[in-house]
Amino acid sequence: LVDAALTQKSLISLFKNYASCVEDESQVFDFRNADRRVRYGFALGLLAADLKLRSDGNTRYMFGSASSGSRSLTFTPSFLMEFYISRKFNLCSGLNWYYTRNELNANSQGTNLTNKFLLEASRIEVPIILKYSILKDDVRFSLKAGCGLDGLLKYTNRLTVTTTSSGFVLSEYTNDLKKNRLLLNGMGGVCVEFSLGTHTIIMEGYYCRSGSLVQTETHASLDGFKLSIGMFL
Repeated sequence: LVDAALTQKSLISLFKNYASCVEDESQVFDFRNADRRVRYGFALGLLAADLKLRSDGNTRYMFGSASSGSRSLTFTPSFLMEFYISRKFNLCSGLNWYYTRNELNANSQGTNLTNKFLLEASRIEVPIILKYSILKDDVRFSLKAGCGLDGLLKYTNRLTVTTTSSGFVLSEYTNDLKKNRLLLNGMGGVCVEFSLGTHTIIMEGYYCRSGSLVQTETHASLDGFKLSIGMFL
């Protein structure tokens, strides 16, 4: 023992070898991998999302790039899963639910027409996010980046064209833009974790950008910022 290098690995090996030389009832537990587990939790977030509309050859939606509209502000519940990789890195997943309702308004250039576009959608998302953490004074600060695979559950789009002066409805198109059933989102953000009794509180801030919700010659995506607070059980 005098000349032995007392590392974690050598000490555990020493205790295991000692246990093999004594009574059969002896047991040795190796806790080095105790952190290699899956954590589960729940969170509630607030999502602020802006609709970006761009015509990619669809003349009906040429007004999209010059339009202005309302920001969707909705609550988003989440089920959290976190897989241990190392002391610095974890893999995060789970389920997120989103609901957004955005309107855009724009005048058609050179005409007396006003366009009002509504897009309403609910999505379920499976995120795949890499998390890098730094522990300081029992508080864990983390950077997170990854993507989410979204399934579109509910989807409605409606375009109403009216005269600018009188507001008379000239035409209305409902669900003329076919939806993308699956879309890939990019996301990145920061989070802070701290202990509260036997549980862990987590607070997160995310920027996320969706793929196009439609598959026709028009691009409609959502840019959003999400703040959430949750708990690992």
